[in-house]
Amino acid sequence: MGLVAAVVRARTAAAALQPYVDALYGHADRHGFDSQGLIVDEVLLDGSHHTTSRRIWPIAEAIKANLVEARLGRSGSEKKAAALAGLLRDRFLTSDPAGAGIDRLDRRRRVREQVHARQHAVPPGLGDR
Repeated sequence: MGLVAAVVRARTAAAALQPYVDALYGHADRHGFDSQGLIVDEVLLDGSHHTTSRRIWPIAEAIKANLVEARLGRSGSEKKAAALAGLLRDRFLTSDPAGAGIDRLDRRRRVREQVHARQHAVPPGLGDR
């Protein structure tokens, strides 16, 4: 009975949070994308873009969020996750040099920060021992 009660409590909590999820998802969907489908760094409550560069991590987070929402039945979320994965691959992952990627694009979609695989391959403080 303990497991059933835990599942019921979890579903009740999730249902209570759903209006907030819907509001955040809707706001991001309406205001968080540029004309090419990239996600801007920071969007204010009024929908204006506070920081207009585009970074890789908001796209990664949006992919995860859309996959969860697709699993929960939100229409169009699976296609949105796939489109975002394509943008992430095409705009942020590079093969020159091998293993490199772009962390940030400016508002004109020019490379502002590039990272190399080595920067993320070893946790801080554990490298070169």
